[in-house]
Amino acid sequence: MATKRAMSKSIDNPGEFDAPFQPLFDDVTGIIESTRLSAARSVDAAMTAAYWLAGRYVVEFERRGNRRADCGGNIVERLADALSVRCGRGFPLRDVWPMKAFRPARPILQTVSAESSLIGIASRFPFPWSAHVRLLSVRNTRAREFCEARLFESGWSVRQLDRRIDSRFYERAALSKNKAA
Repeated sequence: MATKRAMSKSIDNPGEFDAPFQPLFDDVTGIIESTRLSAARSVDAAMTAAYWLAGRYVVEFERRGNRRADCGGNIVERLADALSVRCGRGFPLRDVWPMKAFRPARPILQTVSAESSLIGIASRFPFPWSAHVRLLSVRNTRAREFCEARLFESGWSVRQLDRRIDSRFYERAALSKNKAA
């Protein structure tokens, strides 16, 4: 009977249950919500690792002298077109270029066997792909490292990261530490 009462209350007013049922509901809801968040972070890390690997392959392909000769044009443009056909939307040229730039910007020093594991590589990327792309736009290496450290420490969203970069947060923080400058 208590279950029917709790269920009927959930239909009328979700989230408000009788006292004995509420802790159970809160615990199960917490598990589901934390698992969803964990899954989303895992997917972000796996996709970031995949883009890093894609960039690695492009860079290695170009280093072997295949920049244009055998490909009939710019390799990144051809790759973007081919990926869009094979994998669907989400691979326009503006999104494939960062993959190529990301690999040299984020070298991963691991053994070859560990590098070949997508899961091993994914563990190296604590931020979503969009944050890495935004960090790539910061040309000053120290500023980029500063923003990355703050992103990691404070858990900024990508929008917060955008605001910090656009407001030249790094320069302002550096000036506040060095009043003479």
